Amino acid sequence: MFYNGEGDECGGLIFGSWKDEKGNYESTASLTFDQYKQDQVVQMSYTENNGERDYGFSIYDRPAKPLPEIIEKDKELQESSLSREEKDLELDKLWEGNTSRAFMGKNQNGEVIVQLSDSKGKP
Repeated sequence: MFYNGEGDECGGLIFGSWKDEKGNYESTASLTFDQYKQDQVVQMSYTENNGERDYGFSIYDRPAKPLPEIIEKDKELQESSLSREEKDLELDKLWEGNTSRAFMGKNQNGEVIVQLSDSKGKP
């Protein structure tokens, strides 16, 4: 984990793999850098699951509101007495601005792609 001068997590390097007795395996690695008081905005990643792999470079948009505040409000909404539809609307508003904007890499279909997306995440 990477930490800023305030002691907040601001990215990290994770990696690992496992294999079961039948030979099934998974291997992953990720290097991320976070927006201030938020989640990752830049990521290099690799995932392989029994020979299916994807890897690449991703860019994300994140809301300006600090992530801990969003998570707390999300929890309150989940526990509220609002209807499912009302909760979904409120959760969409809460997480607005949290979207994938770009990916360059190889997907699980073996295609090398460059995908740019609008502020709503639509390619």
